Amino acid sequence: MELAKSRLDRLMESLTILSNVDLRAIGEAELRRLVWEETRHEVRRNSMLLNANQIWHRGRVCDPANPFESLADLMYPRNGSGRVGRAHMVGEQPVLYASRNAATVMAEIGGTSPIHIQLIATRVKPGLVCKCDVVGDFRQVNNSGLSLCGHQGSVDTISKINQDNPEEYCCSLMFDSFVALRFERRVDTTNEHEFRLTSLLASVLMARGRACALMYPSVQFGGGMNIAVPSAAFDDLFEVVWSTVVRAHPIGFGHWIPEVIRTSESIDSEGRIHWSENRSMSPKDFVFKSIAAGYRHRD
Repeated sequence: MELAKSRLDRLMESLTILSNVDLRAIGEAELRRLVWEETRHEVRRNSMLLNANQIWHRGRVCDPANPFESLADLMYPRNGSGRVGRAHMVGEQPVLYASRNAATVMAEIGGTSPIHIQLIATRVKPGLVCKCDVVGDFRQVNNSGLSLCGHQGSVDTISKINQDNPEEYCCSLMFDSFVALRFERRVDTTNEHEFRLTSLLASVLMARGRACALMYPSVQFGGGMNIAVPSAAFDDLFEVVWSTVVRAHPIGFGHWIPEVIRTSESIDSEGRIHWSENRSMSPKDFVFKSIAAGYRHRD
């Protein structure tokens, strides 16, 4: 007599199926069906509520003499993208990607010589919150006892699941580890098909968890964190608080030092950036302010 399969057995079968999909060959409709069916397991996810105290950064290479004057040039593409991305699909609503600090932005843009980058700082509007699914947090807490969010509450919640229901914890850990490993894959023009799976997983996780955003570890910058926010949620919940132009100097081992060139005086209701005549912070202040912004309360 064949024994009934455990929850973990059934989950691992599904994750194996998804791991073995030929993303170059499978049709879009079949892939969507497969992802939705094979992720219908009861697993716990960790999430956090973003608020106005967390600052997120986004950057774009620019001409320092003629920086972008409109936020429309620095956010998500209004008409969407013609290429699939880590957390967005072709033909679906655009997604804004941002990083927890400027150091991660510079590493994500990369390069081997100094470049000029125009940064924007964005946050959830004061008084609102944005529920954000966190990819890789079960794995991080399991492996290190620390949360990717930097919150002890996340550690306590995940640890309690392990104490109360070890089977549920193990299933949640396996599912989270599978998703995190897929999101961590380095992708270039030769293997962009990898994004077909991660973009669908992002959609599934946000839909099932009723989340407005997805947080995941940076591929380019160890310890860095990124978020992906669909355009509708970004327009409703987020605001841009400042912009600055920096000359980013690579110093080795994936790190950069920013030299502040220009900072914004204000951003008007039409999204036009008005520049200050003077720097509002020194390069040293900018480094520490940018690195700290994602981790502590701001005045």
